[in-house]
Amino acid sequence: MTHRAERATVVIAVLVAAIALHLASEFLIPVALGLLLVAILWPVVQQLVGWRVPASVGAPMCIVGIIAILAGGGAALGPPVRAFANELPKSIDAARPKLAAMSATVGRLTGTHSGVATQQSVKPDSAKQDPWPT
Repeated sequence: MTHRAERATVVIAVLVAAIALHLASEFLIPVALGLLLVAILWPVVQQLVGWRVPASVGAPMCIVGIIAILAGGGAALGPPVRAFANELPKSIDAARPKLAAMSATVGRLTGTHSGVATQQSVKPDSAKQDPWPT
């Protein structure tokens, strides 16, 4: 086989592999996550076995522990995330004029128009239809 044919074969093989992985992703992603959990929790389960806790009891204990940690983290992060989400529109409105001024400065320095639109310069077009009607 020539060098060119070998290259083409490799490219085709990579494309076929990528398509196969994409098509099998609904199956492979949970399997990969399961294997990752096994790899992470195996030492913990082995430590519990060393303490005379059966592996059939230690493994579910680890899973319940991880779920509890994730739930606790989510509950602890809930209020700060909500506060951030409530403040975000105000921050965006405060940043918009500053970004417009910086854009104008950059436009003057480079001799180009940056095309950054401010909220005041954008007028809603009532003639346009909503692409996602409710």
